[in-house]
Amino acid sequence: LEFRRVLFRSHYGILGESQDGTAAEFVVLGPENLAPKPSRLSFAEAACVALVFQTAWNMLVWFATLVALAGGLNELGIIGWIAETFSSRLTGLPVTVIMASLVAFFFLVHYMFASLTAHTAAVFPVVLAVGAAVPGLPVLPFALLLCYSLGLMGVITPYATGPAPVYYASGFISRAEFWRLGLIFGLVYLAALLAIGMPYLTALM
Repeated sequence: LEFRRVLFRSHYGILGESQDGTAAEFVVLGPENLAPKPSRLSFAEAACVALVFQTAWNMLVWFATLVALAGGLNELGIIGWIAETFSSRLTGLPVTVIMASLVAFFFLVHYMFASLTAHTAAVFPVVLAVGAAVPGLPVLPFALLLCYSLGLMGVITPYATGPAPVYYASGFISRAEFWRLGLIFGLVYLAALLAIGMPYLTALM
């Protein structure tokens, strides 16, 4: 018989993820790791309570707060002001540099949003209007690049899009690791979009 003693005294952990033990025939837990099973729940239901309830609560708190914050920033006109201020710095640069910079700005400003819908409604019209006003800038490829970036930016933060808080609150990835990996993969995806998508769409159109 294989016995495994598991203690989670000072940190949150999931048996089988952060600690081996699910293949053991018997697992010994300290009393501090146990709680009475509610009589109305089956063993399978009770086993899901800690993870599922915590995930749901964390998602509610994170998402509700950040959606309200993003809405407030948009209503105050702060997002539009940032976009216009950034675009004014691009005057006189080559068209390709301006287009790449605006797409990168549109992508990275999502750090301030907890919803792709709110981000699109607040920032897309401003950035698209700025790009359309640049002489010689191909508007259709530019608009498509902005749209395609929406499908990539959901990885950058624990609140970037609807499923993100669920992934984060599940406890498999720490907060610091989520931010670090989000930044790394976000930059990789953005670089691929600009290096491959921008010349391809420009040539195609």
